[in-house]
Amino acid sequence: MAKGTDLYNYIGKLSMDLQKGLISLEDANELNARARELAGNRGQFGADVRQALRYGDRRIAPPTDPVTDPTDPVTDPTDPPDDPPEPPGLDAGTVNARKSAREYLDGLFKQFGFSDADRAKLLGEVDGWITEGLADAGTDAILMKFRGTTTYANRFAGMAELISRGQAVSEAEYIQLESSYRNVMQNYGLPSTFYDNPADYARLIGAGLSVKEVEERVVAAKQSLNPLVAQELEQYYGVSQGTQMAYLLGLTNETGVALESARTQQQIRQEGRAAQIGAAAERAGFSMDKTFAEGLGGTSLGKTIDPFQMGTLANLEGTFDQARRVADRDTTLAAIDTETYNQRDALSAAFGDEQKKLASERRARRERARFAGTSGAAASSLGVERNL
Repeated sequence: MAKGTDLYNYIGKLSMDLQKGLISLEDANELNARARELAGNRGQFGADVRQALRYGDRRIAPPTDPVTDPTDPVTDPTDPPDDPPEPPGLDAGTVNARKSAREYLDGLFKQFGFSDADRAKLLGEVDGWITEGLADAGTDAILMKFRGTTTYANRFAGMAELISRGQAVSEAEYIQLESSYRNVMQNYGLPSTFYDNPADYARLIGAGLSVKEVEERVVAAKQSLNPLVAQELEQYYGVSQGTQMAYLLGLTNETGVALESARTQQQIRQEGRAAQIGAAAERAGFSMDKTFAEGLGGTSLGKTIDPFQMGTLANLEGTFDQARRVADRDTTLAAIDTETYNQRDALSAAFGDEQKKLASERRARRERARFAGTSGAAASSLGVERNL
């Protein structure tokens, strides 16, 4: 048998014959022993022989009781696997291309945020795809294969929704959105449970929300921490106080169960606005139900109360305080006039109801007239007394 390169080529042919089933594993082991004897167990050719035969062993059924080579390195099973041995007979260009593809994909998996254990599992699949020749023309074929896996679908769970609407983004853009969302939530002091897992962002990304829109939702969620706002959200929409932040972020339903897709910006704004109006009304001493609060929220003045903007409700505190004074006055005047009066009419008037405004003004005029009449009678009496 020839030595050097000829020996390696011979073993390469041997492994290929083993793959094709042209020789038995028993014959291959016998030839391996002979090759070791010629090349030297620990020499370079001995290592090449072992590599070639191991590759062949993988392509057919392994022996039922394989013998472990004591020179084999021991590795941590959680570590990503080393580069797999290449089958003999490949040209140097193909070998280098496969190695580069594997290294590129490993780096990509790190960027995607996969754990070491997940990377090891993925690289095991990649090794199989590379062996099948998918990487020989570049990495695109393997990337396509990877994008069809459950692992990919779980990591980029919002991608399918975007694709269905024709709004697909690259993985890099997806990860950038996650990073921007995370920064917003951290800056507003949200609990880390809202941004410590890719699944936390999937519904927001799938809904096509911009970073600004997510920030608006975060603001609404933060303002729900006001006890009166929290009380109204629970009363109006049945949202328990422990789940209100996720609810106003659009991630869960009333009971805190995760939604398949995020709630719309319009829904969140309308419900957040009604809760804030109800909270301001309660603070000013008015009773308020959901229907009435939503009605006020639909007026021109009500629409200026935006739960997505910090402090807009506070800007209307003067309006609610003035409505409180009008309600107290009109309650007294209506009693004098024996009229039925609802204090919420003062809020309706403050939010633009012209009929309620006119009714309030008529009461005020009658009161002024009564006061003027009383004052006139008193003046006349004083005049009579002076004449006397």
